[in-house]
Amino acid sequence: FTHKSAITITLFMGSQSFIAYSMFAWFALMVSEKGFGSVFGANMLLLSQIIAVPVGFFAPLILGRLRLCYRPLYMATLCGLYIIGFITLLCFDSKSSVVFASICIGVPMGGVFAIALLFISTKSENPQIATKLSSMAQGFGYLLASISPFILGALHDYFGGFDEGLYLLVFMGFLVSVLGFLANKANTIKA
Repeated sequence: FTHKSAITITLFMGSQSFIAYSMFAWFALMVSEKGFGSVFGANMLLLSQIIAVPVGFFAPLILGRLRLCYRPLYMATLCGLYIIGFITLLCFDSKSSVVFASICIGVPMGGVFAIALLFISTKSENPQIATKLSSMAQGFGYLLASISPFILGALHDYFGGFDEGLYLLVFMGFLVSVLGFLANKANTIKA
């Protein structure tokens, strides 16, 4: 629990899950409050999830096949799509911009999650360490992420909208990018 790589992977898992839990809980309402209705909002959440599924399958495979020098760029691009998606939601109000934002959010939602799980196994020297790292990264990571719907809901209630919550998610997108870079560079955890 004190290894630097384990802490980095745990924070990476928690921060990417923070965004995912926020989207599961509030994305449809975020879109609905832009004036498009709850059905369109639900469809945009569905679109982001439909995109996340195949990306979650292929993102770790692509990462594994890349040369080491291209992996940081790949991670930055994948995580950076969160930032693009949230800024698009903040700055634009058309249906096409919401569709674009849903796609930009869906890609990393699937890819970053799958890569976080990949790091648990690839950054562990043996199955015993992988088991311990898995329990730490997922246990503490999901615990950290579980507060995100409450935080976004409290921000919405206090400010009367989702703009401040989106600012928080932009910040979390930057944090996921930094932690993803660090987790990718992390040393293998040895016994």
